[in-house]
Amino acid sequence: MSTLQSSNRIEPRLIIPSTKHDTSNNNPDTIIIAKLYTIREAIADRVEMHKNICEQRCQWNTMLLTSINCITLAAATITAIAITSTSPIFGLKLCSTLMYFAVTCMLVLLNQLQPSQLAEEQRNASRLFRNLLNQIDTTLSIGQPVSNSGVKMAMLSVLALDKAYPLPIIGTMLDKFPYIIEPAIWWPQQQRQTNSKIVLYDNRDDCDGWNGELEEEMRQTKSKIVNENRGDCNGWNGKLDKEMRRTKSKIVNENRDDCNGWNEKIEEEMRRTKSKIVNENRDDCNGKLEEEMRQRKSKIVNENRDDCNGRNEELEEEIRQTKSKIVDENRDDCNGWDRKLEEDMREVAKILEKKDQEEYIRLATKALNLNKFLAVLGPVLTGLATIGSALVGSSRSWAAMIGVVPGALACIVNTIQHGGQVGMVFEMYRSNAGFFKYMKESIESNLMEKDVNKRENGEVFEMKLALNLGRSLCELRELANSYSSCKIEELDEFASKLF
Repeated sequence: MSTLQSSNRIEPRLIIPSTKHDTSNNNPDTIIIAKLYTIREAIADRVEMHKNICEQRCQWNTMLLTSINCITLAAATITAIAITSTSPIFGLKLCSTLMYFAVTCMLVLLNQLQPSQLAEEQRNASRLFRNLLNQIDTTLSIGQPVSNSGVKMAMLSVLALDKAYPLPIIGTMLDKFPYIIEPAIWWPQQQRQTNSKIVLYDNRDDCDGWNGELEEEMRQTKSKIVNENRGDCNGWNGKLDKEMRRTKSKIVNENRDDCNGWNEKIEEEMRRTKSKIVNENRDDCNGKLEEEMRQRKSKIVNENRDDCNGRNEELEEEIRQTKSKIVDENRDDCNGWDRKLEEDMREVAKILEKKDQEEYIRLATKALNLNKFLAVLGPVLTGLATIGSALVGSSRSWAAMIGVVPGALACIVNTIQHGGQVGMVFEMYRSNAGFFKYMKESIESNLMEKDVNKRENGEVFEMKLALNLGRSLCELRELANSYSSCKIEELDEFASKLF
């Protein structure tokens, strides 16, 4: 029986996801897809890492706050007992003093690390990595062609996120009390220039080994050779050619008097003047005729308007529909972009920068100032309580009050700062400002690209922008129109309705 059970027992095995792909045929598309899957697996691992560390730091904040408040209240209670006690109180004084001193050291360390802010950083990193993971899954699922530049941009995005939200605390931790508040930046900078450079070098094989850098080098070499061999060109160069042209012009001018002032250039100018006069007279005649025809047409239309039974309105509506259809067709030819959409995107980018981003920077500044004040006030109160508890039993009457009251106030300050997670609020505002900066730069990078076929599809981009801002397409266009008709200071509405 035991032999049968041992034979049916399944041994647990550690299953490690494989990153190997079949690239034996050296197909470029297969290799690119394999690289993209490798990046995807790394991103999925980072999502789990940041999620776990976020939970750990949330628990860290809760447990440290609870422990510090309990120790502080216990030290205040012991100090109060020592004040009212008639027996020897040296042991009570020493106990309360050590507890206050330990709480002061713990508060200094806690205020420097700001666990609630650390947890918010990891929460944002997990969300952004998950967003990047979804983008890669969408690209793979719809079968969109992927180039080496796309793979490198995905890699740069991962590295930018690693830099924006580091995992370690020692050495690479973000400054919790920055002197200058800037929006959070988690995307690769100079995306458009980097992308163009990557595409240029990736397409070197398709251009028979040529690229922009090699062409520039060849032009410089050619210019150098021409300058060196100028002396071997029988003395001819650009300066001598220019001098010969001036001499020729001078001879022509001197011989003009011999031709009674006439030459080919003057004859050509006279013919052009004559043609211009004829055309101007023709335009005057045509303009009068066209004006007369328009007046007759308007008179006939006004007389027959009642007899048309609304056909004029139908014709106007048909004309508008036809115009809209032509605009849509032209938009399809321009990858979903047209002049109106570009103008709307520029207006929205200005609103994002001047209204939303500045508003959240202002809120982040207020949260940071409050956090700085509380971070200094807490250790100062516990330090005073340490001194007061050490002086309990002396002839000084104020020592008893300092040993108890600052300890109670320190509990209140710690609860407001770490229980209210003021550091987390600051990081949330900074991240929101970074989100609006990212949307603005996305608009600008698309508009800076002159080739519309290299841009993101205009209709898709407009819909994505509207969804990220919590608006419909109509509301987004109305926002752009309202900004174009008034000054930014007069606009009370923000671009985002989402937060």
